[in-house]
Amino acid sequence: MALAAAPLSGTPQEESTARKVVHITLFDDQVEEKFLGMLEWFTAETGWETEVVPAPGGQDYFTTNATRLATGEGPDILIGHGTPAEYLVYNPKENFVDITDWARDNLIGAKVPEAVMAANAVDGRNYGIPYSPITLRGYLYNKEVAQAAGVTVPSSTGDFLDNVAPKVRAAGFDPMYAMGQSVWSLGFVADNFIADEFVLTDVQDRINNNETSFAETGMVRAFEYIKEIGDRGYFNSDALVGTTEGQYVAIREGTVYSAMGSVNSLPNFTEEFNNTNLGGFNISEQGNRAYYSLPWFAYLVKEEAGGDNQEGAWAFINWFLEQENLARFYNTFRAPSAYMGIENEMFPYSADLLAHFRGEVPFLYKLKASPQLTGVYAATVIAGTRTPQEAAEDMQRDFAASAKAVGLEAFQ
Repeated sequence: MALAAAPLSGTPQEESTARKVVHITLFDDQVEEKFLGMLEWFTAETGWETEVVPAPGGQDYFTTNATRLATGEGPDILIGHGTPAEYLVYNPKENFVDITDWARDNLIGAKVPEAVMAANAVDGRNYGIPYSPITLRGYLYNKEVAQAAGVTVPSSTGDFLDNVAPKVRAAGFDPMYAMGQSVWSLGFVADNFIADEFVLTDVQDRINNNETSFAETGMVRAFEYIKEIGDRGYFNSDALVGTTEGQYVAIREGTVYSAMGSVNSLPNFTEEFNNTNLGGFNISEQGNRAYYSLPWFAYLVKEEAGGDNQEGAWAFINWFLEQENLARFYNTFRAPSAYMGIENEMFPYSADLLAHFRGEVPFLYKLKASPQLTGVYAATVIAGTRTPQEAAEDMQRDFAASAKAVGLEAFQ
């Protein structure tokens, strides 16, 4: 394949006689064939060598990378979360290359929707480009279990609770898997529930501006919904100690009907299972509002923070953004592209979620500070240690603390 003769406009890229290795940091669980294959293609077609500098997953990923950047030991490119609340820990203004002007000329509206770049910006400035499938959230479900229970996908949370779940339980299956030890999926259940309100009103902006609280929104009803699922016995019996791997095993073995996940769940199933057994849907309080969060982003690291190969970093970005390279990258995932005009092959589960995404006004979670995982509070509701109202109040308290920590003026 021929490489573009010139970089995208405005790129600070020059020819060099002695090329350095391009160092890229990935999550431990990203160091797999799909990501490494892309780097191998880049090397084969451009001559640039790459080296992956992995970092541990979970919270350790943030602290490890923040320390590396602060001590000038960062990589040339850091793959990180797209939400400002999650990557502000890296001090992007000091440590990442500001690509705002370049993105305005080359990306926004031409390759990436303006809303995606705006949601990723800090004080109106951009530092990264999307570098993963768009993170569509939704319920994955086992089609064989659905057939055995005689159910179709629910049309709303109420339909799930009153019609689908009773039939699934009567057929001998768990209607929904809960992960008390890995609570992110419970957070998605709550977020999906309140998607209608968060789309159709200005409640997210009002929360960001400290004009209202979670305790005064549909989040209380979302926690009540989760409590009702538990009270009716529709979660797995080990809900409080359920794990991410346990969720995937339950789906694969057909002991559970549904679990909350995203397109990033797909590598945990075989290609055959993805093709034949997995389906996807979205359900919110009023219907089936689609829910997504930002993809991972690739951030170029400044020289003083460790990014001493600016030329190589820009070479990779330019190469990656070629339309044909974007297409084959997303074809390896078989999940929705974060870029415009890329119609790649997808697993049915991804296609189901994308259909919801296109058919409904999508719900983008755009809170400016982290509420410390909605799932943490949902788990306490299931455990009975907090009422839904108390959970929402405590969630607001921690949100306000994190908002103050990241410098939101309304919380100072």
